[in-house]
Amino acid sequence: MIILGIDTGINGAMCILQQPRKKLQFTIFSLPIHIYTYGSKKRKMLDGREFRRLLPSNSRNSVLAYVEEPINIGGHRGETTKIEMSGAIKQILFLAGIPFTLVYPSQWQNRLWKNAAWVKDLPRKEKPSIHYIKKHYPQIDLIPPRSKTMSDGFADSACIALYGKTASEGDYE
Repeated sequence: MIILGIDTGINGAMCILQQPRKKLQFTIFSLPIHIYTYGSKKRKMLDGREFRRLLPSNSRNSVLAYVEEPINIGGHRGETTKIEMSGAIKQILFLAGIPFTLVYPSQWQNRLWKNAAWVKDLPRKEKPSIHYIKKHYPQIDLIPPRSKTMSDGFADSACIALYGKTASEGDYE
């Protein structure tokens, strides 16, 4: 079984989680972004054709996708883009025949580190998802191409895929 964890947004990522034997195999990509021009304005949006090319085929193995559902906090431009990208991702997954489940950030975060004491002890600037992945899966490279810093989008997508793995196996709920 192949599980996709997708963190929507301009800095989002897609994690492909496979378990060929007993060891988990993670492959993480930045979401492909294309700059569209409307009159004199330029907007960054999901490149649907490239995103579809990155998706695994649903023929041999069953593929399940878990997509982070953005929370609308009203009028914030970044959240509007995230909502638009989430809609485009859901449409592409539907057309590709890949079943998907929408996941709120609080759902996957509570499942992975609910009541964990280390979350309270983190430095203010460190993201819990990055800390969780570095601690439990140090083999995952969280630094995107052409970047020097770790991406919380990469870490979030890996955490969403891990959430999907536990949900699909019935470990929780």
